[in-house]
Amino acid sequence: MFAVIEGEDPALSRLALDVLEPGSREQLMAEQRARDVVLVRAAAAGDASSGEPADTWSPWAQRRACRTATDLQVLDLLGSNGFSRDVRAKATERARGRRKEAAAQL
Repeated sequence: MFAVIEGEDPALSRLALDVLEPGSREQLMAEQRARDVVLVRAAAAGDASSGEPADTWSPWAQRRACRTATDLQVLDLLGSNGFSRDVRAKATERARGRRKEAAAQL
């Protein structure tokens, strides 16, 4: 189910959510993952500033974002306040790399 929700087709993701029993644990988990996917994709695209602060995201979203985000605000926030030491380290490392890339382009 999560593979469909994380896929590239938003219409298919909505259909997958409609199949689940309303109010069920599975539906709530799937809806949370769908929200997480939107946040992580925005961070990867460099446009996560309009969403909720990255350090309040679910552990899954934080783990994914620290590896894919291009938004330095997200990476800095996860680097200082991420839920685990691994997330903080990876986000800090990725932010450092993004800054080096930006400096090299100048």
